[in-house]
This record gives sequence, C-alpha cells and structure tokens, in this order.
Amino acid sequence: MTKRDFRHKIVIARKEAKETKYWLRLINGKYIKPELIAKDIEETQEIINIFSSIINKTRISKS
Repeated sequence: MTKRDFRHKIVIARKEAKETKYWLRLINGKYIKPELIAKDIEETQEIINIFSSIINKTRISKS
C-alpha cells in the first residue's frame, strides 16, 4: 500500500466517524438517554481527532 492509498483510507475512515457522530447526536435524548450515549459521542470525537492527526502528518507534497 502506498502512502497515498493509506492516506485516502484514513480520510474515508474519518468521514465515516464524522457520520457516526452525527447520527449519535441526532438520536441523543430522543431515543437513548443522554447519559448512556455521551461517552460514545466523546470517543467518536477522539477517533476523529486521531484520524485528523494522521492525515495532517501524511501530507502528500505536490511536485
């Protein structure tokens, strides 16, 4: 796997994590008690932050 392929897969994973966070926030308090879902939302944000860090550290130079 090339560096470009790896970065692309991480970008996709971050998009999926963002979508997961969106849906968790959408159902928060409506279908699931906030105290039961708050930790999941927090962990999802941590995953997004990790993926963002990886993306920033694997910048592909345009030469």
